[in-house]
Amino acid sequence: MKRFSLFALAALLIGCTQNDSQIEQLADRMPIKISLEKSRANDTAFESGDQVGLYVVNYNGSTAGTLTSTENHISNACFTLSTDWRADEELYWRDASTKADFYAYYPYGNPTDVSAYPFSVKIDQSAEADYWASDFLWGKRSGVAPTKNAVTITTEHLLSNALVYIKAGEGYTAEELAAADVEVKICNIKNSATINLATGVATATGGVTEIIPWNTGAYYRAMIVPQTVSADTNLISISINGKEYSFATDITFTAGIQHKIEVTVSAPSNGLVVNFSIKEWSVDDNIYSGEATYNPDDTPMPANNEIWYTSTDGQIIEPYSGEENNYATPSFGANIMSNTYENGKGTIKFDGEITMVGDYAFFGCINLINITLPSGITSIGEFAFAGCENLDNFNIPENAIEIGKYALYDCISITGCIIIPNGVSKIGEGTFAYCSSLANIVLPNSITSIGWSAFVDCDNLSSITIPDSVAEIGGAFLEGCDKLTKVYCKPTTPPSGNECMFDENALGRKIYVPHSSVSVYKSTQYWSDYADSIEGYDF
Repeated sequence: MKRFSLFALAALLIGCTQNDSQIEQLADRMPIKISLEKSRANDTAFESGDQVGLYVVNYNGSTAGTLTSTENHISNACFTLSTDWRADEELYWRDASTKADFYAYYPYGNPTDVSAYPFSVKIDQSAEADYWASDFLWGKRSGVAPTKNAVTITTEHLLSNALVYIKAGEGYTAEELAAADVEVKICNIKNSATINLATGVATATGGVTEIIPWNTGAYYRAMIVPQTVSADTNLISISINGKEYSFATDITFTAGIQHKIEVTVSAPSNGLVVNFSIKEWSVDDNIYSGEATYNPDDTPMPANNEIWYTSTDGQIIEPYSGEENNYATPSFGANIMSNTYENGKGTIKFDGEITMVGDYAFFGCINLINITLPSGITSIGEFAFAGCENLDNFNIPENAIEIGKYALYDCISITGCIIIPNGVSKIGEGTFAYCSSLANIVLPNSITSIGWSAFVDCDNLSSITIPDSVAEIGGAFLEGCDKLTKVYCKPTTPPSGNECMFDENALGRKIYVPHSSVSVYKSTQYWSDYADSIEGYDF
């Protein structure tokens, strides 16, 4: 707690109705003095330049007065700390006998309503100065009799305090974690409040946001408006070298309480797992615990022996057996133990880690809407999701290195952006053919080959970037992409091509290549057919 002492704070200046004896009493008043520590290292004292607001409310006989916004004995007097605490003007007791209540708050402001004074903590508290600027202190001293001695007011923290510790778990060393790029956010938090200066209660207001805490070096720290965060919303987000993790739990941030959040980051074989243990800093010994899993899209991910999905009719989606067409039974690298659909989500569980999605695994599953594959999958087979015409959300696992031909053929509902993981070396023949709703595709620098008709008739594809690692491009790979206006081709050496790499619409689009390679592209077989569309670009 921070403390400050106000020597002989006195009443208003003498009015014309005061008698001679009162004037003589005022002549004996001591000037206002204060003696304080000047370090914030342990949150117990103020620093030079800090300003505190003070209200003084007189008693009426033995009855305490009521704090109002303006009609007090002293209303919002400003005290500034230099070598000692000094008010903007001299202040006096009302007389030698009238008691008073003292109300103090920090930082100094201009309250227009003492019952609902608005205050907000900083959203970005990553700088130490912004963290301290988010603190709010309040104190009250009741029934103080006029005295020449010091009036001591002890202030309290009206906000809560979060301390987040990141610790290295199994598979990580402290040195590796210290060298990693770590970002921490406290989520779904209201950063605004109204403060009742009479009672010292802060009430959260407004919408929720994310708080970026101050990294002290040993832990992350943030001022939090008192409030409750429920388990159905994310509480903590952590990014480690660009990979996102999340955790949700029930917790109540309480005024004057430090909530210690210990985060242990482990790296088991199925990806990073974050274990959280939260312990109250005060005498409350409740422990909150849970587990978070890696999620590149900031949404939950299945374990490595599960596949999650949803369907149009809320029914189970069976992997495709294909017996009537002599297709092989799909292989997942493990056997299916159960396939259930509950609470709007299907879950296929296997007896071991899934390493692949076999050929024709979900071929023609027209009721499939969404599927989430675990990160342990390394390959997706031929025609694995072909004909899934209602599939609108699909993730390619981060460890995938192989995507079979026609894997997503005729998946006309897939929207948004598809990100190919770094490690995939080939986009197979017809892999994204007829994905007419696909708007964007991100190809990693591991791609060396793009197959025939890979993106044929992707009607909504507006741009594409060919990484500089690509050495071979199949024919008609962008045929029928009517909205495609820009192609960015990074290789300095033109990839080997085939007839009709693009189509007649290519004459109306730009093909950007490195400045130094423009002439080479324009003279290379198959690329020369589009010479008028080729322009130099700074990549």
